[in-house]
Amino acid sequence: MWLARLAICNLLIVMSASAFAKESTLAGIDGSENVFIWKDKAAHSEAMKLVGAGMHQTSPDLLLPLLSCIVSSGTEANITDRGIVTNEVTISSGPNTGCHGDAATEAFK
Repeated sequence: MWLARLAICNLLIVMSASAFAKESTLAGIDGSENVFIWKDKAAHSEAMKLVGAGMHQTSPDLLLPLLSCIVSSGTEANITDRGIVTNEVTISSGPNTGCHGDAATEAFK
């Protein structure tokens, strides 16, 4: 009996998690062909500091450890947690399917 209850609880958790995920299409910011998926909110914040200091032009390798993946504009993503500056996403189409991280909120169509 406890196994049946456990299975039902597990099913409810899976169903409720998928009900909150919202699929959206990513779009490059300012017409860019690419969308950056950062490892997490802290990585996004650190990257924006580096970009603000112009480090992306002189030392772009500093940004690479902060990235989870780079996807093309038009890629589908499931939003798993909405934020003010970034949304937590899992990529659901294309060669980076399964990539998980944070994308800037303005990157969503």
